Amino acid sequence: MKTPLIISLLLLSVALSGCVSRPVDLLANEDEGYSFTVDTLNRSVDRGPQFNLSHSLKEGPMILLWVSTGCYGCHEWTDLFFGGIENGTLSNQSIISIHRYSDFESLQKLHTVYGSMNNSTHPTSWPVLIPNEETPVVDAKTGSKVNGVTIYEAFEYPVTPTLQIVNQQGVIVWTSDQYKPTQYSLNAVIDVLSES
Repeated sequence: MKTPLIISLLLLSVALSGCVSRPVDLLANEDEGYSFTVDTLNRSVDRGPQFNLSHSLKEGPMILLWVSTGCYGCHEWTDLFFGGIENGTLSNQSIISIHRYSDFESLQKLHTVYGSMNNSTHPTSWPVLIPNEETPVVDAKTGSKVNGVTIYEAFEYPVTPTLQIVNQQGVIVWTSDQYKPTQYSLNAVIDVLSES
């Protein structure tokens, strides 16, 4: 009698092992719109040495892709978005990559993975941002600094890879931390982006 139960539990634990992603969440809370200004890799596609989220949101909602240098899922999402830009289904004006662990991973490694079209393993044609644990956020409505809240806290302590879509008010309206992308997940991102 216990054997089928044990086998069932083992099969369930095997099926859930590894990276587990949570389902797509629709999160809109109009009281929590945030923005920030942070350093970039300062390439031509980064739109300057600093990036201001509020300025970019004037053009429309944005995809925030939280990345690290050793995250294979981040590499795959980056490559998928790069292909989406190449085939015209996405605009590089609507995506930013945010280095999640800049306090631990070197700037050189970030350049090696994401920084150069010719020399990087997973280059981006959109801005790569470099916040740190001390990066403050501002209220997207008022522009005033939110005391005691860092960028990581404001954006719900994202792991890598995490995708978020923020609307033009700086509100997170969608989050997914699906580790490996698929064409279906890309289509979902595009749909949510167009509806935000």
